[in-house]
Amino acid sequence: MNQTRPKVTLKKKRVVIVDSDILVYRVAAACEKRTIEVTHKKSKRKKIFDNRTEFKAFLEAKKFTYVETDYKIKDIQTVNEDIPWKQVFERQIASFKEILWGEELIFLISGDNNFRDVLPLPKAYKGNRQEALKPLLRQECKEYLKGKYRATVTHGEEVDDAVIWLGYEYLAKGYEVIIVTSDKDSNAYSGLSLYDYTKKKPEIVPIPQLGSLWLDDKGKVRGLGFLFYCLQMLIGDLTDNFKPSELNGEKFGEKSAYDLLKDCQSEQEALQVVISKYMSWYPKRFTYKDWTGKTHSATWKDIIDLYHKCTRMRETRDDKLNFADFAKQYGIDLDNYVDEVTE
Repeated sequence: MNQTRPKVTLKKKRVVIVDSDILVYRVAAACEKRTIEVTHKKSKRKKIFDNRTEFKAFLEAKKFTYVETDYKIKDIQTVNEDIPWKQVFERQIASFKEILWGEELIFLISGDNNFRDVLPLPKAYKGNRQEALKPLLRQECKEYLKGKYRATVTHGEEVDDAVIWLGYEYLAKGYEVIIVTSDKDSNAYSGLSLYDYTKKKPEIVPIPQLGSLWLDDKGKVRGLGFLFYCLQMLIGDLTDNFKPSELNGEKFGEKSAYDLLKDCQSEQEALQVVISKYMSWYPKRFTYKDWTGKTHSATWKDIIDLYHKCTRMRETRDDKLNFADFAKQYGIDLDNYVDEVTE
């Protein structure tokens, strides 16, 4: 008598890939104290405050009007010796191991020469961050991860790029891939899963193919999947200092992009919406100066390729992030689109 054997489903191996730039920053920042020293220029009097908000509240309580030019504000950073930063690191890493159960745990840290730093954008990529304070223990934390956990340093690209293409390499090997990050740039890569440990109730979130866009309880546009990539292609990312409509001068925000994309039923439809918008922004060849002062002649095809390189993370090690090649994956041939729109 033949007996039917129960089907055995083997559980996939799981790899956990950590965007360690975020981890390093959070740990280092948690282990220092920041204050400001305010000097009243005319009287030379100085006073320490926890932050600018406290200082302005102090003036308001005394019924003084804040005039920026009347004051000199100096940021002060000091390491909090009462917080052992290595222990903070170890507790966070232990939580990754306990909650995510990865057969492999990989840490990636940024190195030098990000290719986006030299893109001919009207404003330097992330140029708005140059004056931002960096935690004092940032380098010590990076070296600790590199030494004890063999963190890989990524050169020539961003950590976000390496996280994605490495994730897809493991996905091709049959692994379940979990990306540990709070960076929204990773929201668009279907097949991978996200784990944002900075949330109050973190959970593993699979990234869908087309995905969706929605409004959160504060009215901000959120999203996952391909639609989120399309959203970023339309609105840019002010934290990274780029906005695709900037050279056109049109005021175009996330709600406008949301309205254009929210009902799209396929990746091809959503990408055609993006293309149509770029064509309407830049219908004729034009010239512009990049952040270095160099003049460029461009059509909408040049501009959409430029902002694709800002927005999209590499999906393979040698991904050139060419928009025309990318569009072909979704049945769109840019050769069928005119360079300049005729009236």
